[in-house]
Amino acid sequence: MRLPHIVFANDNPVYRPLDEEDYMGAYRWRLEEPYSFVVNGYCVRIEAGFEWEPSIPRGFWNTFPPQDPDFCAPTLLHDWAGEAEVWSYRFNDRCFLASLKFRGVKRWKRAAMYVAVRVGGNRMHRKRKPHTPESVAHARSFCPKTAGLTQSPLWHNGTTVII
Repeated sequence: MRLPHIVFANDNPVYRPLDEEDYMGAYRWRLEEPYSFVVNGYCVRIEAGFEWEPSIPRGFWNTFPPQDPDFCAPTLLHDWAGEAEVWSYRFNDRCFLASLKFRGVKRWKRAAMYVAVRVGGNRMHRKRKPHTPESVAHARSFCPKTAGLTQSPLWHNGTTVII
């Protein structure tokens, strides 16, 4: 499988946990400063205020701590792109895997996390919190390149990113 080329422009996202516990026992995070990354040559900047959840079940926190910056940045990218419907689920999951690799996460951990998002992550997210035009517009509003775009989803032919 060919992975997308991912580069995080900032070292680590600056974020803080919210007080709310999500459905899997994890906490939601709020981005405190803008965070930038490059996917296959496209620069994307997520503005401060975006909220996301690592969605790692509490029983796995010893192995996959959600507050670990090596996991936090990839989950930020994955959750924002998924909620904003910027590209396909498959491409988004591959970006997640590539970002884990970029961050230096061990191969076995990357594989386990990738399988988790492929098998259960997207299905569980759609079941628990389906996207609406309003929720997609809200997620897109945190990126200057996608704010105001109404086409949903923003991809064509599976993985062509148009941002």
